[in-house]
Amino acid sequence: MKKLINTLIELWWVFPIVSIFCCIVATLETIFKFGDIIFAIAFILSMLCMPIQVVIFIITLLRKKWKTAIGVFIGGFINAVCFCAWLFFTLIMSLFSPENDPFGKEHPIPIDLECNIPLANELIDFEKYEYSYEEATIDTLNSDTWLQIWDGSQGGIYEYDFYHPQLANGTVYLRCYEVTENIALSDKEVKNNSEVAVTSHRHFEKLADKQEFTIYEGDWEDYYAVRVEVWHHDNATGKERKLMQKIYRMEGWMR
Repeated sequence: MKKLINTLIELWWVFPIVSIFCCIVATLETIFKFGDIIFAIAFILSMLCMPIQVVIFIITLLRKKWKTAIGVFIGGFINAVCFCAWLFFTLIMSLFSPENDPFGKEHPIPIDLECNIPLANELIDFEKYEYSYEEATIDTLNSDTWLQIWDGSQGGIYEYDFYHPQLANGTVYLRCYEVTENIALSDKEVKNNSEVAVTSHRHFEKLADKQEFTIYEGDWEDYYAVRVEVWHHDNATGKERKLMQKIYRMEGWMR
């Protein structure tokens, strides 16, 4: 324990640098939307570094290491300023951005259009306090069953499974379009997040397993029709081709 404390004191300068860097990354992600995982990691690391700095500051004071304590205090102060600046920036962004995205309301689902509903990862029976899980129906002879979209942790966040017979080395990924006006949805984000490497195979296989992707257009519970396309990129030829498509009722994710 003593050795650990001494190491923390010697490396006190690492924590404010890491935390400040994470605040910068979180701010940039808020603007450019690099990815939810990056934002979460940066936020958690920043939050963990700050209490560690407080502990180091108290220990250095108790040990009367005044110079180190001053350094820790200055680093922690700069860290706190950066963190508060990020919170202020996030607040300003939320105040001056629309309260909601009307995309779903502006693109109602046509009455005569049949839409698949994403499968639920978890169903809750509140009366019995029991959990159950939907099961995907896969038929090797029915391509309509090869793509399965699942609800993710929040509205607009989805996961997908994909099965397919013979394919060459390459990647499989999704493209999503609003059905009525053929509008590309979160084009770069969906493609990058849904991309899965594929090795050459000759038999029916599961290629994507709960691969997560996010659609940003719209707001929670404002459902609209989305054409989800599965594409394959052939590494050898560089050619791309659409393997299949299905229409789903989906919603957007709003932070």
